Amino acid sequence: MEPRKFSMRGGSSWSLYFEQDATPGEMALLGQITGMIKDGSLSVDASRLDSQQTIAFEYGQLVKLLELRLREAPEHTLSFLACAYSDSLMEATIKTKLTVRLNGHGPVLPFRSLRACLVGTMVTIRGSVVRCGPVQPLVQRMAFACGKCRKHSTVEFVEGGRYRPPAKCPTVGCGNRQLQADPEHSETILLNSQAIRLQEIADDEEMDGMPKCLDVQLSGSLVDGLIVGER
Repeated sequence: MEPRKFSMRGGSSWSLYFEQDATPGEMALLGQITGMIKDGSLSVDASRLDSQQTIAFEYGQLVKLLELRLREAPEHTLSFLACAYSDSLMEATIKTKLTVRLNGHGPVLPFRSLRACLVGTMVTIRGSVVRCGPVQPLVQRMAFACGKCRKHSTVEFVEGGRYRPPAKCPTVGCGNRQLQADPEHSETILLNSQAIRLQEIADDEEMDGMPKCLDVQLSGSLVDGLIVGER
């Protein structure tokens, strides 16, 4: 039997981060974390809130509560923390999504330890920036306008930008096959993106042989924040 689900009400920011309603367990955990932020037992670095819509938590303070969630579903859990912080601000309502960073996450993995089995998990690596690419738009969701009925449909872009455009307009009674991408529509989501290349640091004890390089895709507030030679 599936757990009963219900919508978050009142001043909650849940719908800003999640399409599905919260389960009772999620709602209870959200209230617990929100309370910890309010009473100061869970510290939050909000120094970049106004400039980059970014907040940071200390990983060590989250281990007991969220270690398993962070390991198995990091993106969902970081959104969960952003929601809790938004709900903790009683004097204001945040209407834009926040980005969450973790300070002190570890252990640091050597480049040779990165494997396909780690895709979708959270890892920490250390390297020196040897190349910074240009800032480019990254499409997460695109709205398509129907040239006949003028209504819009949306398509989610998966990792790597692969997607399948609508074959025809989904509006009942239309079926038009001439659809045009609409990057200015409110349902379209575009993020800044930048490719950088990291190289293993020569003084790392765990480096074996020639330094290895790794291409990394940055998005959101991380974009344009590094220069060549920075660690």
